[in-house]
Amino acid sequence: MCGGFVRKDTWNIPENDILPSPVQQPDYASCCSQCQATSECIVFTYSPSSHECSLKTSMGDGGNSTGDSVTGYNRLSVSLVINGNAETGPCQTGSGVTHPTFWNYIGSVSQTHYNDSHATMSFKDPGPSDRGQCYFNGQLSSTTSMWQMINLTAAVSSTLIDKQIVWFNISAWMGGWKEQDDTAVLQLTFLNQANQQVGTSTTIGHVVAIDRGYKTSLLFRWANATVPIGSRSAIVLVTFTRNAENWNDGSIDNIALFLYF
Repeated sequence: MCGGFVRKDTWNIPENDILPSPVQQPDYASCCSQCQATSECIVFTYSPSSHECSLKTSMGDGGNSTGDSVTGYNRLSVSLVINGNAETGPCQTGSGVTHPTFWNYIGSVSQTHYNDSHATMSFKDPGPSDRGQCYFNGQLSSTTSMWQMINLTAAVSSTLIDKQIVWFNISAWMGGWKEQDDTAVLQLTFLNQANQQVGTSTTIGHVVAIDRGYKTSLLFRWANATVPIGSRSAIVLVTFTRNAENWNDGSIDNIALFLYF
């Protein structure tokens, strides 16, 4: 097994070697295991014919196609969204508003405690098994939003992005209260160096009452695709919309953005 690594057949990564020369390993899995056990190794190449295993610190310029080499690389295992799980900073425990930490916002979007007497979500409601103490919801405003800008090149080389070998996965748990159709929608937009949009925005949600079986709950939603050429940053935007009564019960938790290549 080679957990956490993505396999790319007929592909070679030159240079950036940790060791002065390749080591001998009987198969791809053994080469992967050695990479996992070696500090700073995030990518390796293995030759099935010569059994040479080369451990590397970087993908460099992305590599090239070759007939007798297999590459394994570790996806970026940390979400690029800061405080996507609503666990950083204080949470609202009453009927007021506690704005989310590390997010820009407009309106009454709030970081709210599960099981709060004024909250619609409780720990017993369906949702993420690894949820923390808090989640995000719209609170009082009919429409409210929160967003953050992410520097992609702090996590991955722009050369790899422009070779169209970097992928993204955007995901979240989203929902609302009982039979009401208050919603949360998550949108990802990529920007170039001049802060102009490149490619098409990716949107997940909304989850309405019929999707939830008219029960208070959060459902998992996700999307993935190639990061557009020229992308240097991204905006993660959440919009909460009230469609019934006085409270905006559109809710979301565990917002995550991963890159892999």
